[in-house]
Amino acid sequence: MEENDTQKMQADNYISRFIDILNKIFPGKIGRITDNQNSIEIAVKIRDEEIKWELEKAKVIEIFTRIDNLELSGSAIYDKYYYEVPVKIATEEIFFPWSYYLERILEEAVSDSAKGLTYSLGKLSDEYLVSLLLSLEDAKLLKQISRYMLSRMFRLSRNNKEMNNSVLEFLKYNLPPAFRYTLKIASSKQRKFTDFEEIADSFLFIVSYNYNLPLIRISSFEEFQRIRGYRIKRTKKLVPPRRKYKSDLVYYYQMALSTTNPLLQFISYYHIIEFFFEIVYIEDIIALIKNEITRPNFIYDNEEDLRKLYKKLEDKFKIQAQQNKSEFEALKLTLMKYLDLYELKQSISQYSPELLEYYKTEKIPFLEDKDASKYQLNFDEINENIDEKVRKKFVSKLAIRLYRVRNAVVHSKDSYKLSKGQVNKLERYVPFKHDKDLQKELPLIRCISEQIIIGSATKT
Repeated sequence: MEENDTQKMQADNYISRFIDILNKIFPGKIGRITDNQNSIEIAVKIRDEEIKWELEKAKVIEIFTRIDNLELSGSAIYDKYYYEVPVKIATEEIFFPWSYYLERILEEAVSDSAKGLTYSLGKLSDEYLVSLLLSLEDAKLLKQISRYMLSRMFRLSRNNKEMNNSVLEFLKYNLPPAFRYTLKIASSKQRKFTDFEEIADSFLFIVSYNYNLPLIRISSFEEFQRIRGYRIKRTKKLVPPRRKYKSDLVYYYQMALSTTNPLLQFISYYHIIEFFFEIVYIEDIIALIKNEITRPNFIYDNEEDLRKLYKKLEDKFKIQAQQNKSEFEALKLTLMKYLDLYELKQSISQYSPELLEYYKTEKIPFLEDKDASKYQLNFDEINENIDEKVRKKFVSKLAIRLYRVRNAVVHSKDSYKLSKGQVNKLERYVPFKHDKDLQKELPLIRCISEQIIIGSATKT
């Protein structure tokens, strides 16, 4: 096959893929895509009017050719001389003027001639836009982004200048804010991807320091999960509460729902579990005493029987004196008391059935232990008539998972500790860097906290 024929086939493939994406963003009832000889015509109906754009095929081929020479890692595109990554201002203020700040921080590029670097902030490039749409299509997220874009599109004024620009500018303008702006770094010499990441973080610190803005890199396309949300409606009709729920637990739960920060969400849900640690520990000791003194062979004035009881209590109090062990023990007791594991399995399935497989097979990236089986959860073992031995084993693994994630989240020491003669790296969650990993733990701990709130409520 001649070179010209190969190039033509490649160009036709580029055009076909782009038209396929446009058809998914602008479905039949709203959009009409026409494949002309030298251009693509896009017509979109907004309210009672129709907006038309025309995009030269040469432009599409140019963009795809450039993308073919770029690598994708996380949400960044790069080669040895160029790096582009989405950025956002990490704030939850409802009326925060995102675009005002991001479009004015750098009105022109900043150059570092000594290091051969040029930085620019602003709307994403054409290459990044198309690369993003291709990635979303692969991740089966394009449909939900289309819904987001169309809902935004119908709210816009017909005279909005962005409506009349090219279709590429229109798509950029209507993306979710988290992917509307990027940091672009051009280098005059070859650099590794990790070098670009460090350079980006250093530059974003300078921006945050000088403008008092928490400007951060978005490291994963899973940011779109926050747009979609997980929870489905449980009821079509509200009913008055039939139980009295503990107010403190409700406040922690509401705090978790009010934020998109995974660290704050996890800690808020964990506080709900932690609320009962002292209570369940005392209940466990009382139950131990009751169990011992009511045995048919227990004699209250027999010194040997009393010594056995004392030894068991002493062991319990020793555990309580060791904070880490007592907290972990209290966590297990709380889970044993309040959790219905089959209900937990069903609840997680409502979020996403894929999560059950994730909890069973995947390692948590910010946990250092090479043996992930200690905290991996096989929900296949859970059914309505679960054996008590299986239940205890599962709860023990669940407690290990929650406790280790909690420790990694609340501790920030970048150091090592001696454990059984071995030097181990302390587990540590790093904000933003590990957000997508912590995000996967939220449905699990949320479902647990919900069972505890409901299980600890009293009848009204």
